[in-house]
Amino acid sequence: MKVLSAISEDEGERVNKCETAKEIWSILETTHEGTSEVKETRIDMLLKEYETYDMLPGESISEMDKRFSTLVNRLKGLGKDFTSKELVRKVLRSLPLEWMAKRTVIEEVKDLNVLSLENLIGSLLSHEEILK
Repeated sequence: MKVLSAISEDEGERVNKCETAKEIWSILETTHEGTSEVKETRIDMLLKEYETYDMLPGESISEMDKRFSTLVNRLKGLGKDFTSKELVRKVLRSLPLEWMAKRTVIEEVKDLNVLSLENLIGSLLSHEEILK
């Protein structure tokens, strides 16, 4: 099987008695991602982190964006997707009080239904430069 040539020797030991590619895939998936129960637990933990996500004191917009993107990508990897609007609103809600004026302006001037996360982050980065 060609699948076997693409996996490590250790993984090959796990699947050497499998007769079909489906069996191999199932074992490798469980080994690397866990059972569906483990995935659900991971999703729950990451969703809690998402729900309580806030910009940290002293954190730059770039650092906050990187941390947020990592969290969202981990959730996507487990099958949880968000709309652009949900992500934009979450980032706006995560901003600290000293960003409240900028947040309010963005919410009132921009159409949050079409504002991309990238454009929001760009706007926040520009404002951060002005504040320096």
